[in-house]
Amino acid sequence: MTFRFEYLDKSALEQILPELFHILYLNMSYVISTEKSYEDEFSEWYSEVFPAMQKEPRCIVLMFCNEEIVGYFQYYINNGSLVMEEIQIKKEFQGSGIFRLFYEWLVLCLPSDLISVEAYSNKENLRSQQILEHLGLVKCGEVSDGAIFYYKGDFSCIFKKYGTSDISL
Repeated sequence: MTFRFEYLDKSALEQILPELFHILYLNMSYVISTEKSYEDEFSEWYSEVFPAMQKEPRCIVLMFCNEEIVGYFQYYINNGSLVMEEIQIKKEFQGSGIFRLFYEWLVLCLPSDLISVEAYSNKENLRSQQILEHLGLVKCGEVSDGAIFYYKGDFSCIFKKYGTSDISL
């Protein structure tokens, strides 16, 4: 398998977002049950993500295997902190090494002066919490109606883990 990563051209948002939502929906339907239809879930998600992505600091990195989009990472940088909003990888590519390769690629693309990293995880998403802890983040509190955990950590933990490898994609 050959993986590559590239930043989403924001002019292609309307074409790409449905595909990204499909990956998200398939992954999250195992974690969080909902009584809404796929179309209603998409409409709600799109109405939040599309305008948010119009803001300059927000980025999406697409993950490809050959020419197929197999995942994505959505983030922004705020006052020296990497804020990880979403990472989704198609189920059949989880465990393939793409996660490690992606983070090795990402740390080379990010500003060198990052201090911290932040993320949020639904309380029901145990896998997400394990990944955040693997990255060195610590649960610091709850937000919203208590259904979401807030995580924070030192960016140096991610850099030490992924910033020293030679990348050969």
